[in-house]
Amino acid sequence: TGKSVVLKKGSPYKELVRQLQERLNAHKANVGKADGKFGDKTRRGLHAFQQARINEGRDVGCRYNGNEPDDKCGELT
Repeated sequence: TGKSVVLKKGSPYKELVRQLQERLNAHKANVGKADGKFGDKTRRGLHAFQQARINEGRDVGCRYNGNEPDDKCGELT
């Protein structure tokens, strides 16, 4: 899109969501089929991925949120 996009539940960016789903599946955050639809399964997988990275001491863009998973995928996630 040429600008920074934040993916979250209901996101209209189907191709970017599909890529996110593929990456989450590769990291064992099982989100099922990479269909480009950001629903509950993708949200839960992203939440688990963010929590695991936070536990490792990584910045996934949630510092403003008390360093708790926010279930959104921006540049740092």
